[in-house]
Amino acid sequence: MGLDSMGGFKAQPVETSTTTKLARLSFLLALLVTTMAVLERVVAVMMPSHNGSAGWVACVLLLGYLVYLGAGYRLDLGGSQRNTNLSWTLLWRSLFILLILAFILVYPRADSGALGFHSDRDEAIDIGVDAIRSGLFPYDCFAQSGVHSGCPAEGNPIGPMPGAFMIAMPVILVLGSAAWLSLISLGIAYRGLEWYWGSREDAARFMVWLLVLAPVMSAEIITGGDHLANAVWVSLPLLLLIQDPGRRNAWLLALVLGVALSWRGLFWLTLVPVSCHFIGRHRWRELLGVGSWVALGFVLVTLPFLLWDLDGFTPLAIQQRYQLYEHILPYASILIPGCLFMVGSYLGWRARDTQQLALVCGWMLLLPILIAILFHSYESGRFTTIFYGWYALMSVLLLGVAATGPSPRSSIPPKICP
Repeated sequence: MGLDSMGGFKAQPVETSTTTKLARLSFLLALLVTTMAVLERVVAVMMPSHNGSAGWVACVLLLGYLVYLGAGYRLDLGGSQRNTNLSWTLLWRSLFILLILAFILVYPRADSGALGFHSDRDEAIDIGVDAIRSGLFPYDCFAQSGVHSGCPAEGNPIGPMPGAFMIAMPVILVLGSAAWLSLISLGIAYRGLEWYWGSREDAARFMVWLLVLAPVMSAEIITGGDHLANAVWVSLPLLLLIQDPGRRNAWLLALVLGVALSWRGLFWLTLVPVSCHFIGRHRWRELLGVGSWVALGFVLVTLPFLLWDLDGFTPLAIQQRYQLYEHILPYASILIPGCLFMVGSYLGWRARDTQQLALVCGWMLLLPILIAILFHSYESGRFTTIFYGWYALMSVLLLGVAATGPSPRSSIPPKICP
């Protein structure tokens, strides 16, 4: 089978399913939210003292992106399918090389603050790994923009959990910084999707269109962010395991997934629909078998730090963002996760196949971001995605894969339910 136009494969002769249509709309929504956040940040940097006109500039840029997005959709639907001689693998490799060069040229300027953009995402991981290598508790240190070593006594508390340090450590030891992590992870995503679809060209075409349609991907890489890396290290093992939990080396994928889940708590929400999906089919043996390896990976990298200093384990407090809005919605930090748990459980139980399950998992990552955007917009007095919209990129990979159509090699049987 081939992927639809959003995924980048040949159009299928059969009528597009309702699930695929919904997945396309969800994918487009995630692209729109992330791009709005990127454009707002770019305009805020370029026009810091022109708040009134900056909003209009952002709207004009957003309209331009919508035209671009529509043109890309139609181009893939019509023109590229007729060009049977196009090598998507070669095109993907060329784009990846260009992205490496862009990272080498742009990242040092972004890291220095010369571009007007300040972040401590990769710095937090660099400092955490450096502290571990020095025998220090990483969460006693603080993250500062542009500071990649030592143990700063001031700055922002370190937010990533220990799994981020474990996955980033080899990259830091070889290349010197976790800023390379998302770029390397993008290459891993290509290999994982090649395994998922069983086709190098299919995976390459998806990656090309993902980079073309989602500018947040390139922006995340050249600014040294780790959200894309986190999404790849969770989404790809998850997709491969729900496609076929009995596949070769499933235990290793599950172990990697467990380590990656010890990064940001948001990704724990994906386990809710997946677990309910397998429970609804009475596939306890597969769920427990794979789940035990996931739990082992998570515990191995997380428990030592909890035992080291539970009170100083800052991610437990930093990653509970809804506490900031309890003056708007009382008990928001309890009510919203509880509602998400119930919604995810029901949708996972009702999901019929891998495609629907991937779609539900994508929404479990996107919906909390949309809620946070609404809270932040309410406080700001205007609709804005500048603070939380960027995080929606963590759902793009799952929603994009769901938008391509049913999994070609799913071992999950059709659901039998009223």
